[in-house]
Amino acid sequence: MNTIVRIQSITIKNIKNVKIGVADFPNYKSKKYYDEKSEILGIYGQNGSGKTTLINMAAVLKKALSGESLSQDAWELIDCDEEIGSLGVVFFINQNNESYLVYYDLILKKIEDGILRVVTEKLSYKSLNKIKGVRNSRITLIEIDLKKNVEFSPKNKYKNLLSPQSPKSVAVKIALALANERNTSCLFGAEVMEILLNYLEDHQDQQGARILSALQMFARRNLCVIENNRLGSILMNLVIPFSFRIDSKEKSTQGEYPIALTGTIFIGERENQLITQIIGQINVVLEKLIPGMFLEVFEKSSEFSKNGEKKIQVELISVREGKRVSLKNESEGIVKIISILSSLIAVYNLPSYCMFVDELDSGIFEFLLGEILKVIDDGGKGQLIFTSHNLRPLEVLDSKNILFTTSNRDNRYIHIQNIKRTNNLRDVYLRSILLGGEDEQLYVETDTVTIRKAFRKAGGLFKDE
Repeated sequence: MNTIVRIQSITIKNIKNVKIGVADFPNYKSKKYYDEKSEILGIYGQNGSGKTTLINMAAVLKKALSGESLSQDAWELIDCDEEIGSLGVVFFINQNNESYLVYYDLILKKIEDGILRVVTEKLSYKSLNKIKGVRNSRITLIEIDLKKNVEFSPKNKYKNLLSPQSPKSVAVKIALALANERNTSCLFGAEVMEILLNYLEDHQDQQGARILSALQMFARRNLCVIENNRLGSILMNLVIPFSFRIDSKEKSTQGEYPIALTGTIFIGERENQLITQIIGQINVVLEKLIPGMFLEVFEKSSEFSKNGEKKIQVELISVREGKRVSLKNESEGIVKIISILSSLIAVYNLPSYCMFVDELDSGIFEFLLGEILKVIDDGGKGQLIFTSHNLRPLEVLDSKNILFTTSNRDNRYIHIQNIKRTNNLRDVYLRSILLGGEDEQLYVETDTVTIRKAFRKAGGLFKDE
């Protein structure tokens, strides 16, 4: 069954420095939803204005839909003055020529210091298939509310599941308790998900079961989130975390594989085969981005572990004009490109692949950054969402592909309006910062004179001590 899943819109509330923020994709705003082309959304704004917050919540979305535990530091995502934060995501799903808008709403609550729990989840959908004389209204597939007592809605739909007389009611309570203990989604946790899929199929709701399965498959195989903390290992020259997607006739493999940059490492034969595949895929594009350069997996030696498993000692080598050097000696920008290149290849080729990248421009030459985005925008199929401080993408992407943060915490993300084709968006943005003119303030004004005085004052702060 060929399934297309695309993110349309993301709404976050009370998350870090964002009271309310709505990030719409271009096709959602125009109600095209999916036109078989790539979609890029670049997020720009001053430091601390909510760019990274959106990427953080994409990571929460991936863990929730995948049925994985929320990270231990997720508690810090909720606004320090609030107990509850929320995430709302609109998806487009096409299955067997039937199309839907699917709405997923997640409410998170601080239970105690350091612990964040999923307390409410709701999944609803609306058919986009036009049937004469039938109005397609929004239908609630399921809502699970744990704030007071365990409650499934719509009640008439799930009465046979939660009834005390039902043998499944005990299984549901145990499954929800396990989800709570593991700090996972109460809807997409493994045990709850299995019960729900069986229940929906038994009650002839194949459509609902397919939507649930499609979202989880999307999160596990096609949603890639690269947060900025992974850049630290590259900057310290310790590890290169490969974000990859490999497709073969038998299967598709997606994930992240970290490889040490310092010295050599011992890996198993299966890992060696995976690394070789990733490097082979990357090299096809890398030689075009950085002419004359490609990578090698240099096998130094091998040995057998105590359990009889063969271990291979390998090192990643960069080759340029016949000269071989350890990859750790390459620049930060080159290592950054290499670490995400496999996923960028997936964005270019796969319509359901969605990649979030924080600080995409970090260490990358701005002209090359513009060329990569132009190629994906012109011929790609998937979705790419990135944050950046480099303004070069504003000159190569359409204004509809750029989202700007504002100084208003209650309306964090906006598109600049009334941009003509002849306008240079970079110039328009800088002019808006300096002169204003937008409905929302894009930049909290700074003054060079007061900054200069502050530097001078700080320099002499302790001279009298």
